[in-house]
Amino acid sequence: MGCTSGGVRTKSSSGATKMLHFRTLDWGMDALRQLVVQLEFVESKGDAPFARSLSYAGYVGVLTGVRRGLSMSLNFRPTHNGTSLFERFRFYAFQIMVILGRRPSISSILRHTLLTPTTTSLQTIASGLPSVPSTAAYLIFSDGEQTLVMEKDHVSATLMYRKDFIVATNHDRGDEGLEDNTAPVNSSPVTRSIIGEVDAFREESVARKRCIRLDWQEAVELATGVLPPGQGAPGDADLNFSADQADVVTWLEEWPITNECTHYATILDPKEGTVNWLKRFLDPVESSDGSFTVSSEGLDSE
Repeated sequence: MGCTSGGVRTKSSSGATKMLHFRTLDWGMDALRQLVVQLEFVESKGDAPFARSLSYAGYVGVLTGVRRGLSMSLNFRPTHNGTSLFERFRFYAFQIMVILGRRPSISSILRHTLLTPTTTSLQTIASGLPSVPSTAAYLIFSDGEQTLVMEKDHVSATLMYRKDFIVATNHDRGDEGLEDNTAPVNSSPVTRSIIGEVDAFREESVARKRCIRLDWQEAVELATGVLPPGQGAPGDADLNFSADQADVVTWLEEWPITNECTHYATILDPKEGTVNWLKRFLDPVESSDGSFTVSSEGLDSE
């Protein structure tokens, strides 16, 4: 399951600025496309919704969610940081416990965070969530003022904040620019195949991140005349640029941000606790010379 998630500062027609949370969810199981639903949570019958999530019918965890003051999304992380035999055993033993229902999954932890009655600040999440035992994942949170990307491992995490633009796909920041792994000559065909698949997955993830980052860079350069680094790293200068939501929609609809595995693309507003825009793809998108067409109508909401 590949995904693209992040935050971007935008400006409304009134001139007010806030960060919106963008997200595409990619998965290879086409049968699930028909099961994408938007859920609204209420305290009691007749009340206004206090939280919303985009999920699959029958799935109880949260992969994409928003309420006033907080939005969140989960991206698949294919690796974990454990290097010692004990760390690897602890990680995989925890996964088995999750499968057996003896430990909460990371999506269940996000559901609890989303449905907490009192607003949970990014600072509280950043200080408490990394040490909570979980499987590896990329977790993206925004409060409308800034966006947090968390490279979550079993009981630790690497944190990155930005107030202008930040994006995460399905590789660690430290993996960018790495050379492809090369299997030893005497490796088995299975080993060579696995290494090749890992490299291909990382390359595709890097390509998606580079694409939407370039969109941001070009928008900033067009408005300010300055080409930003675009890495979203803590030391990067904030050029005080704000995009339009329509620009963000265009970025999300580009190939390969939207691709043959994309089930939906959405923009969340953590300031208001709303889903500002949503497009479902009921059939795989077909690539053609860097553009794309949708083979059947998606569901758009503005």
